[in-house]
This record gives sequence, C-alpha cells and structure tokens, in this order.
Amino acid sequence: MNYKNMRAMVESKEFDGLTKSTSFRCDPRILEIEEGFNARPIDQEHVEAFKASIRAGATIPRLLVKSIDNRIIVRDGHHRREAYLQLISEGEDIRAIDVDEFGGNDADAIALLLTSAQGKPLTPLQAGQQYAKLLKYGWKVNEIASKVGKSSSHVSQMLQLTGADEDVKGMVTRKEVSATTALASVIKHGSGAKKHLDDGLQKARLSGKSKATAKEIEGGTPKSLVIAIEVEIESGGTFKADIQCPKYAALINYLRGTEKS
Repeated sequence: MNYKNMRAMVESKEFDGLTKSTSFRCDPRILEIEEGFNARPIDQEHVEAFKASIRAGATIPRLLVKSIDNRIIVRDGHHRREAYLQLISEGEDIRAIDVDEFGGNDADAIALLLTSAQGKPLTPLQAGQQYAKLLKYGWKVNEIASKVGKSSSHVSQMLQLTGADEDVKGMVTRKEVSATTALASVIKHGSGAKKHLDDGLQKARLSGKSKATAKEIEGGTPKSLVIAIEVEIESGGTFKADIQCPKYAALINYLRGTEKS
C-alpha cells in the first residue's frame, strides 16, 4: 500500500525505525535524498561543523522530510543528515532523531531550499538554477523575487547568468571570474562573453593571478561609476546611479539586487 504521509506510515506499524512523538522520530539511516534535488554539493567542512555541534550536545534544527512512495526523503537538511550518518559510522550511538514532515509541493520545496537559514548559502549559479526550476513550475519572476526576498532584477539576472554559455559558467564555478564579472560580460558581449573572459583570464595569469577581475576583462571600472554607486547608497536610493552611468545600468541593477543577500 502507498501511504499518503508519514503519520499513516507510523500508524500502519509496517515500518521499523520510524516512530512519532510530538513530531516524528526517525533513524537517520532510513532517510534518503532525491538525486539532483539539493542545489549544493555536500561540503565536508560544513558537515564537520554540524558534527562538532552534535557531539557538544547543541540543539540541531530538525530536518524537514517528505514521504514519497513509502520512502522518507530529505527536503531540508542534507548536510545535517550526512553529519548524523558519519557520526554513526564513527561509532556514535544515534538511533533516532526528530524530524518534521514537509507538507508543500515540489515548487514549495525549491523555494524552501532557496530561503532556508540552516543551509550553506547558494552560489549565484546555484540560485539561478533553482529560479529556473520555479519558472518551469509556472512562477513569475516577481513571485520568485518576493518569495526569496530579492529584487526582480536580481532574479532576472541570475536567470541570465544560468542561461549563459557552459564555458562561461564553468569559469564562474572554478572561481576564475566572479559571477558579477561574468554577468557584466554576458550582458555587454552576449555570445562573445567567453572570448572576453578568456582574454582577461590570460592577462591575469600573465600577472601571476588565478582570477580575472573587471580590470583585466574590460580595462577597469570607471571612477565615476564607483562614485555614483556610493552616492546612491548614501542617498538611500533617491539618487539613481544608472542615470549617471547608463552604460552600466545592468550591472548597477544587479548590485542593487544583491544588497539583500
């Protein structure tokens, strides 16, 4: 029988290792992950931090899970699950942990992933990939922005970065250029962004650096742009830097969107 939720699974008494208290008590070893769901690859340093907290007796936020086809799938807490499993393999006697059942749909789960305070922060590319998934579920850009606490321009530009050439995204992933620099190049040069980024990276390497900045790629950022941005910040937004520097309007809008990060 395919039970509709964890409560029904507990009440059936067919599942060893799964009990319910005020939430649910679950053996970490029966928790599963959905391949490709978690936007963040497991970071061992992040796992070690959770392990240290667990060993010290600190309170760890409950994992959010969902029952799918009688399996218990993690929706929020991939690093915490990994920490518990590693501690068990190292000899810790952890038989059950508290978990809460997530009641939303798949789109809600992605929104949770984007806003969870417990998870390791998403990179711009990882966030853009999740925004793209929400678009496929029928969400509008302004709805995504409202849900994750960002501006619509930020969401649009992360989507633009996600849609860039794979080589450009690879440079960002390898930290050869920043997401901001790559995005500015994509906006300015379109399909020619890769060549400009490659040229800038070569200049940086000749100078003994492993990462190219806007200076190597575009010849530096005009002093007037820096001043305009500073004035906008100091004015609380009444002064608009993009009016003073219209050539860099897209980059200014992107920076406005990151202020809430």
